[in-house]
Amino acid sequence: MRARPLSAVAATTTTLLALTFVLTSAGGCLEVGLGPTDGGTTASDAGTDADASGIQTADCFQDKLSGIVLCRATSLCPTVYVDETLYPDCGFRVTGNTAQLLCLCNGEQLCPGVAAVRCTDFATFLNQNSELSVCSRVADGLCSSIR
Repeated sequence: MRARPLSAVAATTTTLLALTFVLTSAGGCLEVGLGPTDGGTTASDAGTDADASGIQTADCFQDKLSGIVLCRATSLCPTVYVDETLYPDCGFRVTGNTAQLLCLCNGEQLCPGVAAVRCTDFATFLNQNSELSVCSRVADGLCSSIR
């Protein structure tokens, strides 16, 4: 892990606390479908959105060609954040009351990150891997074409 200046760490911590407050203030939507979290993460608050189930998402981006939306944070795992430096094209896709960690690879493939049962599984995976390791699954035939 790269060392960051103290000011960046303080800003990240402040932003994580703000994001956690926003996500937890929605009430009744934490840990739906997934267990507790404990992973070390960073956060950036770009606003939040809720789907019909009340699950909150934040810092989302959409692939222009496929329309796939991935989010760097979700209230399903409020302390897990997908770091855009290590995972620029990865995020959570929330469906119903579950979240999948996915990466858009080579602009043509959607690859799974990890089949998680608990939020700690996502945090552990994100701390031990990179987008490159997820996208290497294209060669193994484990990804889906999006074009």
